[in-house]
Formats: sequence, C-alpha cells, structure tokens
Amino acid sequence: MPLNLLLMLSGSLVILGICGALCRRSILAISLCLHVAFLGIILFLATCFAEHGGIKAISLALILIVIFSLQTMLAGGLVIFIYRNQGTLNIDEMRQLRG
Repeated sequence: MPLNLLLMLSGSLVILGICGALCRRSILAISLCLHVAFLGIILFLATCFAEHGGIKAISLALILIVIFSLQTMLAGGLVIFIYRNQGTLNIDEMRQLRG
C-alpha cells in the first residue's frame, strides 16, 4: 500500500476514535473508541518506521501491540468493576448517583 494512504488511514482512525469518545455516554463505548484511536497511533508509528527501518519497526509494532492488549484487559476489568459497583455504565446516571 502507498505510504500516503496508510498515513491518511491512521489519521482518520485517530480522529474517528477521539470524536467517538467525546460523543458517547457509555464507558464501554468510550473505551472502545479510545482503543480505535490507539490503533491509529500504532498504524502511524509502524508506517513511519517501516519506511525507514527494518527490524526496528517490526519490534516496535510488536511492543505496541503487547501494550495495547494489556490496556484492553485493564480497561475491560475497570468497566466490569464500575458496572458491579454502580449498576450502570452511563456517565450521566453515574453523576446523578453521587448525590
């Protein structure tokens, strides 16, 4: 794939993820949108480094994918914890439960 196409795709993933996170009210949806933005950042870094280096780009991409999987597990556990304690995943309802 051409470099420009991959860079445009990564930028659109980041923008789509951030806009989705700002527009949603569910913690689960916000978490998924932020993961889409993080995947866009990984694609951008992997594209830039793959153009200039060989094995370093692959190792960086693998490290970022491991960090991404750890972040996904942590966010999933946090969402489950919040749902068990609050009984809802809607941000507006959680603000009303404070009192």
